[in-house]
Amino acid sequence: MVLSGEIGVVKPDKRAFDVAMDALGASAKDTLFIDDTQGNVDAARAAGLRGYLYDGNLAELRAECGLA
Repeated sequence: MVLSGEIGVVKPDKRAFDVAMDALGASAKDTLFIDDTQGNVDAARAAGLRGYLYDGNLAELRAECGLA
């Protein structure tokens, strides 16, 4: 878990995504970022992550994650 208060940056700052991926041992291209705020999704995509704008449609989210 990455807490913005502990790392001193918040999304959509790219450093927040970098710290989270580093903590997970994940690469940007292999990471799906899910958020309900377009600006955060856009920032994640700009940082190289896959970004998904969640609008409450669980079926679409499951499909995006390959769980449908």
